[in-house]
Amino acid sequence: MKKPAQISALMVILLLTSSLGAQTVLTIEQVRDRALRQNRMYLQALENITKARSEVTSAKAAVLPDISASGSYSRNFMLPSFYVQADTQTIKFTSGFNNQFGAGLSLQQSLFDYRAFQALSIARLYKEYSQAQTDQVKAAVIYNADQLFYSVILKESQLEVVQKEYDAASLNLDDVEKKYRQGVVSEFELLRARVEKSNIEPQIIQTESAVRIARKELNSFLVYNLDQEFVLQADPDDTSLAGLPPVEALVDTALALRPEMLAADYLTQITQKAIGVARAGHFPTVSAVSDINWQSESDKFTLRENEFTSWSAGIR
Repeated sequence: MKKPAQISALMVILLLTSSLGAQTVLTIEQVRDRALRQNRMYLQALENITKARSEVTSAKAAVLPDISASGSYSRNFMLPSFYVQADTQTIKFTSGFNNQFGAGLSLQQSLFDYRAFQALSIARLYKEYSQAQTDQVKAAVIYNADQLFYSVILKESQLEVVQKEYDAASLNLDDVEKKYRQGVVSEFELLRARVEKSNIEPQIIQTESAVRIARKELNSFLVYNLDQEFVLQADPDDTSLAGLPPVEALVDTALALRPEMLAADYLTQITQKAIGVARAGHFPTVSAVSDINWQSESDKFTLRENEFTSWSAGIR
């Protein structure tokens, strides 16, 4: 009967062996997600969208109301004086108060500013343009990830086929050697069986090398260690050409939905708007303005003496 310590050690060894033998499984969805999270061009494109959104916010500021407030306090340590001569007597007068308080509120709303409106339109188009470019980069990254993923699966399938050919040639050679020893086949048949087997061996070496290179290319694209091993799980969906629409319909769909075409269309509209911005100097700008001011003066430190308020509004 085994001791508990020996049993525990055996279980640890079995667990370590099973964990070392296990390999990580990668599906096509995991490969796409990893590629998008690690691709610098795609991450930069996402940052461009954020920048484009801030440009829209900045352009909106030119057409939103401009409100400004101000406040002031002044202490007159020496009040200004002036003298008046009356007959033979000189009289001294002092003007002003020791404390002066003031506050104001100004509002300006743009009613018509062709340049600002065009700039806002360009900013919005640029945001859509950045989104289209991001979609284009995303499609390219996913395409490259799919291509590398299925390239590994294809080359592994080719290796499996070549290996089966080699196994079949080996079995055939063994059968021919037995028949040759029995005198059933000629020496020519034996040599031909040996040559067939020997011709397959370089194919195995070449295909194995292609599999290793394809795996390293996939690992490099996904920013994994080049020697890390994965078990690739292919999508079982049918990828045959059956059921696809005609080529003309595919071309029309591509022209309508491809990010490159959308980006080019947005760029055309941006260029047209930019011409409008260049012409904006020939157009007037119209704004509504309003000002409210309050002021108080007193020898005491109080806001309730000698105060007055003024208000004005107009079109500029």
